[in-house]
Amino acid sequence: MGNVTIKGLLAHKLRLMLTALAIVLGVTFISGTFVLTDTLHNTFSVLFGSVYQKIDFQVRGVAQLGSGANATRNELPESLLTTVRRVPGVAAAEGGVEGYAQFVARDGQPIQTGSAGTLGVSYDPDQQVSALHIIAGGPPVTSGDVVMDAGTAQKYHFTVGQRVRVLSAGPVRTFTISGIAEFGSAGNLAGATLAAFTLPTAQAVLQEAGQLDFIDVVTVPGASKPAVQRDIAAALPAGVQVVTGLALPAIALVGVGAVGIFVGVAMLSPAIARPLSSVIGRPLARLFGEPGKLGRENSMRSPRRTAQTASALMVGLALVAAMSVFGASLSRSATSSVDQAISADLIVSATGTGQLSQSVPARVSALPAVTVTTTVYRSQFEFAGSLATLTAVSTPQLADTVILRMAAGSPATLAQGDLLIDSTTAKSKHLSVGDTVPVKFALTGPANVRIGGIYQANALIGSYLVSAGFFGSHFSNQTPAALLLRTGGSGAADSDVTRALAPFPNAQVQTRAQFEQAQTASVNQLLGLVYALLALAVLIALIGIVNTLMLSVFERTREIGLLRAVGMKRRQVRTMIRSEAVILAIFGAVIGIIVGTGMGVALVSSLKQQGITDTVVPASQLVVFLVLAALLGLLAASWPARRAARLDVLTAIAAQLCPHRGGSHQAEDTQHRSFGKYLGPERTVVSCPGRDPHGARTESDQPIMTASVAGAVVARARECPVPGITATLRCAAAG
Repeated sequence: MGNVTIKGLLAHKLRLMLTALAIVLGVTFISGTFVLTDTLHNTFSVLFGSVYQKIDFQVRGVAQLGSGANATRNELPESLLTTVRRVPGVAAAEGGVEGYAQFVARDGQPIQTGSAGTLGVSYDPDQQVSALHIIAGGPPVTSGDVVMDAGTAQKYHFTVGQRVRVLSAGPVRTFTISGIAEFGSAGNLAGATLAAFTLPTAQAVLQEAGQLDFIDVVTVPGASKPAVQRDIAAALPAGVQVVTGLALPAIALVGVGAVGIFVGVAMLSPAIARPLSSVIGRPLARLFGEPGKLGRENSMRSPRRTAQTASALMVGLALVAAMSVFGASLSRSATSSVDQAISADLIVSATGTGQLSQSVPARVSALPAVTVTTTVYRSQFEFAGSLATLTAVSTPQLADTVILRMAAGSPATLAQGDLLIDSTTAKSKHLSVGDTVPVKFALTGPANVRIGGIYQANALIGSYLVSAGFFGSHFSNQTPAALLLRTGGSGAADSDVTRALAPFPNAQVQTRAQFEQAQTASVNQLLGLVYALLALAVLIALIGIVNTLMLSVFERTREIGLLRAVGMKRRQVRTMIRSEAVILAIFGAVIGIIVGTGMGVALVSSLKQQGITDTVVPASQLVVFLVLAALLGLLAASWPARRAARLDVLTAIAAQLCPHRGGSHQAEDTQHRSFGKYLGPERTVVSCPGRDPHGARTESDQPIMTASVAGAVVARARECPVPGITATLRCAAAG
C-alpha cells in the first residue's frame, strides 16, 4: 500500500508540488505569526524580568482609574521614602519618577519610536536597586547630565560627552551624555528610547517636584519578606500600597462571530453553488458558445466541489472586503470629523507619540498673526463607572475655532463647569440636558457633574467635553494635546507660526487640508499592511483552484477525448477549462464580498462610540476585487487548460478502457502507457498492462475507436434525447 501511495504521488508531480506549496505557505503564515507574538512576549518578559529582578517590593499609589499597566495612580510625597527606609528589614529603598522625555537627533528631528514610547526616568544610584547597567561613561551626577540607552546611542551615533537636546512637557533643554546604559543584556526597552537623569533633574524635567511615582525596596538577606511587606504596609498612608510584582497586560482578539459566519456560509454554499454557478455561467455560455456551456455545466455538476474549491478564495476576499469597508469608513470619518469639527486655519500637534511643551501655547498666542488660540487638553476620567477620555478646550472665542453642532443645550454652559456629551453617548446611556451624572478623577476623586449640552458625534472632539478651567481643577499635569489657531489663512501667518515653533522639533503645524491628508495617509498605511497579509491567503486559494482544475481534467480524460473525437478544437478545450475556472473564482468572490461587506458594516457599527461615525461601502473598490478575482481565475486555469488541450485523443479515450486494478495509480499508469497500436485501417487497439496469476507482467490488447467508430459516436450523439452537452456525450459513449 505504501508503494502504491508513493507511486501515485509521483505520478502527479505537479499536483503534489502545488498542494505542498499551498501547505507550506499556510504553515509559514501561521508559524510566522506565532514566532512574532512569542518573540514580542519573550522580549517584554526578559526586559521586565531584568528591570524588577533585583526588587523585592514596590511602593506605589493605589489605582484610581483603570487597572494594570494602564492604571492612573497618584504620585507619592518624597518624604515617604524616609518612612520606608526606616522599616525593619529594609536594606535599600530608592524612589523614582518616570514620564515623557524625547531625544532630538543630530539632524534636528525628534527621534521617533512608533508606539514604543520615549521614556524619561530617574537614575537609581544604588546598584542593589538599579536595573540600568552602565556600559560606557558613568551615571548622571549634575543637573546637566543624562544617560542614554544603548540602542538609541548606536542607531543615531551618539557617544559619551556629546550634547543632546531633550523634549519634555516643559521647555526644551540640552544635556551632556554622561553614560550609555543597558537593561541587563538588552540594548533598549523593546524599541523605546530612555533618558535617565538624577532624581532632582528628573523631577524638574517631568514636572514632579517633591514627588515620586514609586519606591523600589530590597530587603535584608535572610529577613522574612512577608513580615517586611506587612510592616511597610502598616507604615504607609491611605491610598498607597506595597506590591510584590508587576503584571503585564494581555490583549485577546476574539473573532467568534466571524468564525461562526464562515462556518455557516461553508455549510450553506453547496446548496447555492449550482444555481449561482448557472447564473454566473450564462454570460460565458453566450460569449463562448459550446465551450462556455460545457464549462458552466462542469461547475454545476458537483456543487460540493465547487463550494469547497471556492471556500478559500471566499474567506480571503471576505476579509479583504471587510477591511475595505472599515478603511473607507475610517477615512471618511476622519476627514468629515475635521470638516465638521474644526474651523481653525492651523492645527498644531505633536509628531508621533510625543507631547507638546506647555510653553507652546504662550509662544504662539504672542504672534500678531494669530487672532484666536484654542488649547485642547485630554486625559482619562471615569464616567458613570466606565473609564473614558475627557477633552477640554479653552472657551474664549471657541466658536472661531471649533464647530459644535448642538442637538440640545448650549456651549455657553462650559464656562459654568457643565459637561457636554455627544449624541451617541446620550442615546446609549439615556441622558439628557440637565441630568447629573457621577464622575471620578484620579486627583480629586468622585464628583457629580451636570449635562449642559449634547452635540453631534465627532471623532476629533470625542464623547465628553469640558472647559480648560474645569480641567485644570481636576488634573495636575496640563500638557496640551493640540492647538487650534485662527490666522486668516494667509501664507505669511503660517510661516510666522512655523518659525516661532522651530525650537520645538516635535511640534508640527498643519492646515486643515494637510491634517486631513495625514489622517487618510495613516489609515492607508495600515490598510496596505493588512492587504499584503491577506494577499497570501488569496494566493493559497488560487493554488487550490489550480489543483481542483487539474484533478477535474484527469477525471474527465475520456470525456475530453470524446469531445476532441467529435470535433472540438484545442482552443475550445482551453476555453472550456478557463470558463470553469472563472465561474469558480467569481462564485467565491461574490460570496466573499457579500459576507465581508456585512462583516465590515457590523464592525463599523460597533465602533461608533470610538469615533467611526460614517459607514461607507466602497462599491467601486469591491467591483475591482470581483474583476481581479475573475482575472486570477483565468491565470489559475492556464496550466490545466493547456494540459487538457494537449491530451492525445486516442490515449484520452482509452484511459478508462483497461481493467481498473490498483486505484487511481493504475488508471494514471494506463493513461500514460497506453498509446495505441494500429493493426490496420479498420482496427485500433490499446495495450493494457496487467499481471498473470503468477505475478508476471502482461499486456492485453483492448480495441478502441476507429474512424468508423468515431462516426458512429457522432451519429449516436445526434440521436440521444438527453438534454445537455455533457449528458449527450455520455449517452453517445455508452452507445
